[in-house]
Amino acid sequence: MDRKIFDVVALGEAMVEFNQTLPGQAQFLQGFGGDTSNAVIAAARAGARSAYLTRVGGDTFGHSLLQLWAQEGVNSAGVTTASASQTGIYFVTHGASGHEFHYRRDGSAASRMTPEWLAGAPAEVIRRSLFLHLSGISLAISPGACDTAFEAMALAREAGTQVSFDSNLRLKLWPLARAQACTVQAVSMCDIFLPSLEDMVTLTGLSDP
Repeated sequence: MDRKIFDVVALGEAMVEFNQTLPGQAQFLQGFGGDTSNAVIAAARAGARSAYLTRVGGDTFGHSLLQLWAQEGVNSAGVTTASASQTGIYFVTHGASGHEFHYRRDGSAASRMTPEWLAGAPAEVIRRSLFLHLSGISLAISPGACDTAFEAMALAREAGTQVSFDSNLRLKLWPLARAQACTVQAVSMCDIFLPSLEDMVTLTGLSDP
C-alpha cells in the first residue's frame, strides 16, 4: 500500500463566481465556487493535508483558481491546464424572487475529463490519500466526467483509499433516471455516503424514513 501523504483529495469542477453586488446593478464581485473544491479548502483550513483533482482552462480564470489553491494550502499536483478549453464560470443575480444562478460550463475543461486523464499525477494523488471525496456534481457535468469519477473510485478502492460521496443532486445537470442509476453505483463504491434528506426523497420517492 502506498504511503498516505494526503488526508483528503477531491475530484470535481471548480468554477469562478461573479456575484451581483446589488439587485439591478451591473457590478459583480468575483469569487470562487465548486462543491468539492470548497470541501478541500475547508479541510485545509482545519489542518488537513488536502489536494484537488480537476482540469482548468488556459485562461485567467484557470490561473486564478491555481492561485486560490496555493494560497489555501491545497495541493494541485493533480490539476492540469487545458490550453484549448475554458474554465467554467457562473453568475449570481438577486431579485424579488431571490438568488438566481446562471452557469457557463458547457464544454469547460473539467467537463472534458476522461478516465485516461487520471493516468499519472491524478492517480498517484488518489493512491497516496486517505480519503477521496466526490459529489453528484462530479458525475453530472458530463458523461466523460462521470466515467472519470467512477474510475477514480475504483483506483481508490484498489489503493486502500476510502471514498466519500455527497449526493448533491442537481437535476438541471442531468435527468432524474440517470441521477438515480449513477447514485446507486456511487453508493455501492463508497465508504461514506453523505446525502441530504431532500436528495433522498427525490432519488427514492420515499418521504418516510
